[in-house]
Amino acid sequence: MSVRDIIIIGGGPSGLSAAIAAKHHGLEYQIIEQGVLVNSIFNFPPQMVFFTTPELLEIGGLPFVSP
Repeated sequence: MSVRDIIIIGGGPSGLSAAIAAKHHGLEYQIIEQGVLVNSIFNFPPQMVFFTTPELLEIGGLPFVSP
């Protein structure tokens, strides 16, 4: 097992943002998630309201389009 600079618990939006920031700073990281990648988003209720526009909702500079 290799040594990592950072261990990120959770692969949701915050965990992915932390991983992207770590990569930009040249750090070795590992994300530990109990479910699928972005499990928290995967389990959002279908009627969940995001208080933003689809254009402004992004993860790591990539648009996260939602209906």
